[in-house]
Amino acid sequence: GLVDLASVARWYQVGQALAEDALRIPLFSSALACGLLLLLGLRSRLRNLMKGLAANATSRSLVGTMTITSALLLNIAVASVWPFVMWLVGRRLTAGVAGEFGIAVGESLKTTALVFCSIEVFRQICRSGGIAALHLKWPEQSVRRLHTTLLTLMTAGLPLVFAVALAENWQDGMWADSLGRMLFVAGMCLLTMSARQMLHPNGRVLGQILQRHQDGWFYRGQKLW
Repeated sequence: GLVDLASVARWYQVGQALAEDALRIPLFSSALACGLLLLLGLRSRLRNLMKGLAANATSRSLVGTMTITSALLLNIAVASVWPFVMWLVGRRLTAGVAGEFGIAVGESLKTTALVFCSIEVFRQICRSGGIAALHLKWPEQSVRRLHTTLLTLMTAGLPLVFAVALAENWQDGMWADSLGRMLFVAGMCLLTMSARQMLHPNGRVLGQILQRHQDGWFYRGQKLW
């Protein structure tokens, strides 16, 4: 199963089909490429805008709530660019431009894009100068470690998500109960280790945040979870 899925010829055909599909509709492809380049170019400006909003944030006030909400919306916009590109490629492949294998790859890319976007939103929140540091006032060391953990989870986890989805979608799920299940277990192990690093009450991430709020119910109930 793994050798079959990793066939260079299959992946070359998928890439060739995408290139031919783009050449068939050059106007749409050019407009889409320009739009994506514009979004990528605006990412740094949007981050600077989020930092500017932090100066107006006031704890427990309507202004603070509005600025955090605005920053969160900007954060989602920044985080959605590459997942959107992945989803769009998957959408074109599911149209049948690359055959049965291409359709399976397309569905898998769309699934992976949703997971990618979910992790990327939280990773952007935990960037240096992001919402967690500037708006929520989380400890800088905790934010940095949380960002690193999320980046590791994303780098190692997204290929596993894609592989599991591909095993489910290709050839009516022929490889789902063998290769797909092994990859799923590997993904769950990775997720468990990452969750322990992020959520352990005495860990390097959550521990510092709890220590700063020892009068809260979350700190007092840490032994329960």
